[in-house]
Amino acid sequence: MSNLALKGKVNVCGMEVPNIYGGFGENQKVILAKTVADLHNVELSVVNRNINRHIKDEYFEIGAQF
Repeated sequence: MSNLALKGKVNVCGMEVPNIYGGFGENQKVILAKTVADLHNVELSVVNRNINRHIKDEYFEIGAQF
């Protein structure tokens, strides 16, 4: 079962995007990789490749609580 909650939409750079909470902990906002790709006008594969590269480089800390 997913712990994500969709709470409407929000305007980001003139584009309506889903307002999603819960991906990294209760009441923590998240953004989908697809939404990031759309905002930057790049293919989803480019965003995913960069996310994975940064995970490998330990730029992102998996499971970190902020």
